[in-house]
Amino acid sequence: METILRFGYRWATSSWKFISLLNPPKLGLYYYALGDEQKALQALHKALFIAPEHVSAIIHICKIYLSPPCPGVDELDPDRVELAAGLLSDLTNGDGWDVPEAWYYLAKAAKMQGRVEKERECLICALRLAEVTRVREISDAVGWSL
Repeated sequence: METILRFGYRWATSSWKFISLLNPPKLGLYYYALGDEQKALQALHKALFIAPEHVSAIIHICKIYLSPPCPGVDELDPDRVELAAGLLSDLTNGDGWDVPEAWYYLAKAAKMQGRVEKERECLICALRLAEVTRVREISDAVGWSL
C-alpha cells in the first residue's frame, strides 16, 4: 500500500509539473504552497518572461516580496519592498488598474516605505474596487439558461 501511495504521489507531482508548463503562475502558486519560495519565484518570473503584463504573476511575486522570509521575522529586505512597489505601481497604472489586490499590496508596500498618504490612497482605491468587483461573471455562474 505504501508503494502505491508513493507512486501516486510521484505521478501526481510529475503530471502537475508537466501540465503547469503551460501555466507557470499555477506552478508558482504550487511551489509557494509547499513553502519553496525560490522555485515559486522562478515559475512566476517565467510567467512574466512569457507575458510581461501578466497581472496575476506580478501580484503573486509582490505578495512573496512583501511577506516575511520566515515566521517570526518581521524585518524585510528594503530592496524587495522597493521592487514590489515599482512593479505594483506600473501594474496599477496599466493592465491591473481594476484589480483590488494590486492596490492592496501597493498600499502595503507604501506602508513599509513610510508613505502614509500613498497607503491611504491605495487602500481607498482597493476598497472601492472590491465593492464593485463581482466574484465571477454571471454567465459563468449560471450559464446561458436565463
